[in-house]
Formats: sequence, C-alpha cells, structure tokens
Amino acid sequence: MRIYIFIWNFNFGGVQKHTVLLANYLVQCGYGVTIIYSSKEGELFQLLSSKVEIKEYSLPNTNNPIKLFRLSVALKRIIPKNSVILCNGPNNFRQIGRINFLIRRWKLLFILQNDLEFKPGFLSSLKRLEVRLISNTSLSNIVALSTKQKSDHESRVGVKHVEVIPNFIEFDHSYISVLDRQCPKGISIGRYAYQKGYDILLEAMRQVDQNIIVDVFGYGEDERLRLTQKAKEYGLKNVNFYGAVLNVYEQLADYDFFILPSRFEPFGIVVAEALSCGLPVLTTDCDGPVDIINKKNGIIVEKDNPDSLAKGIAQISNKIIEGEYNALDIRKSAEKYAVEEVALAYLQKLKSVD
Repeated sequence: MRIYIFIWNFNFGGVQKHTVLLANYLVQCGYGVTIIYSSKEGELFQLLSSKVEIKEYSLPNTNNPIKLFRLSVALKRIIPKNSVILCNGPNNFRQIGRINFLIRRWKLLFILQNDLEFKPGFLSSLKRLEVRLISNTSLSNIVALSTKQKSDHESRVGVKHVEVIPNFIEFDHSYISVLDRQCPKGISIGRYAYQKGYDILLEAMRQVDQNIIVDVFGYGEDERLRLTQKAKEYGLKNVNFYGAVLNVYEQLADYDFFILPSRFEPFGIVVAEALSCGLPVLTTDCDGPVDIINKKNGIIVEKDNPDSLAKGIAQISNKIIEGEYNALDIRKSAEKYAVEEVALAYLQKLKSVD
C-alpha cells in the first residue's frame, strides 16, 4: 500500500516535524510513502529519508466548480485508486474530501493538527455541514491529538468515530538537562505567530525577576524582529528572540525549563520534546498540553493572561531552585510519546482502512 501525505512546506513546525517522522517510520516498516508538498522551503527536508518519494503540487483553496473539476482530474492522475491519503490541514481535507465524497476513489485519514474552525454566519453553517458529511463517510477517518480535541469536534462539528492518537517524538536521544543555576534559564521554541503567544510572554517578562532569562527560538523573521524591537521598547534584557534550530534536543538540554505561552495548541510536540530532555514545562491550558503536563513535570497556567504566566515563571523557577523536579522522572513521563510507541497506533489505523 502506498500512502500519500499532503503538507505545505518543511519549515520548522510541529505539523511538518510529525510528517517527516511519520513518513520515515512508515518506509522503515515497508510502506511506500509519497509526500506531496506546496513548497520545498524549510530545514526539516534535510531529515527526510531518501526512501520517501516527494512531489510538488499545491492544492487550491477554492469553491469554484471548474477549478474543483480540474483538481479532481489532477489528483486522479497523481494518486492511484484505493490509495490512502493523509491530510494534515483543514483545507487539504476539505478539498480532497469533497471530491472523494462524489467519486469515492481513495481512503482519507485526516489528522487534526489544526482545529476545524467556522466563523458565524449562513455560509459557515453550510461549510460545517459539508465538513460533517465528508467526515462521516466510510472512506474518511479522523484522528484527534487529545481527548479534549476529540470531544470538542464531536460536539461542535458533529464528526463521528474520532480516534485519539497523540503526536510523537524521537525519544531515543542522550540529551538531558542536568544544569544547576542559581537563576534558572527558560527556553521556548515555536513559530513566531499569534497562536504561539509570544506577545503575552513579553508582557509577562516585564513582571518577573530580571535575573530570570528566557530565550525563544523559531522561524518567521518579520515577527521575530517585531518582538525584538518591542522587547527593546520595554527595556527588557531578559528575553531574547532567535532564529530556528534544527537539533532541538541539543538546544533544550542547555536550559532549565520550557515555556509554552500559546493561545491554542492541539498537541504541542515541543512540550514532549522538552520533557524528554528532563525539563519541567510551564504551559498554558491548551487542549494538548493539559493531557501531558501534571504536578510532577510542570505547571499549567491560564492562556492569554500575562499575569498568570508571570506567576508561573516565578513558581517554576522557585521549584527548580528548591530541587522539586527530577530530570530523569520528567524524561520518563515523555516515554509514551516515543515514535516507536505511538506510530504503532498509526500502523493499526492504516491496516484498518486498507
């Protein structure tokens, strides 16, 4: 069986990282895998196995019947009948799903890497109905990343038979934080985008001890420069914004704790990666991270709230100084997210849709 995975690019994001890891694992297990991408841009392309086939094709975001017909013709030319198509984004799933609803040619697996969102209004109601129809056919399979996300989509969107399979990480590495600083140093990794809440982090850092330093790594140069300028305007010397890094584990091991200030996060791969390096995690109460973090491996604070985040930074720093966290125990809490463990669920899922 050949599996076709749609992705927009290879930039340093959780969805792209999950795609590369899954594709590499599947080819190791003997599956044929083709990644269909819109842009080859991004560092993660370097980590892709040479056994994975790649093709460039950009799915349009359209409701035009003529363009949809052309899309159908193009997809039938690229993807053989009875193949499995794995969709990561809502647009990919909606465009392919509506075609497949009519021609019933492929088996779809849609991973909710991003939540299905609908704006208020009549047209949005029609869009919700369409998504519900294409989701609940026998040829569509939906995977949620957390129990909260599954419950939300079943009740709000009306999708049925949603299975929870969390994202996964490379657990087999030797990077672990064993630092002993008097003033703990924090790290955050993610896209420089509104979702990630780095503007909230800036406001929070104005309230914390100036000896506590937080470094942020990510891609999105324009937003990075804007945040850097804002930090200068605030007179902050304890928060820095850098470009993306390829080896996140090596980078994480140089710090004492991880911060995820996101406004929303279906899973948060980097949270599990930080835990695997022995770092306690300070996260906002997003869908995915609340399934991962507990009192033994971190702290959960209110999202979109600088005051709550500032208190959390002070609290996790004090706990580290007082020796309340054990790096090896924290690492063990991430073991269940190892690619070798979680990917088995994908293998079973693929066998069930074959």
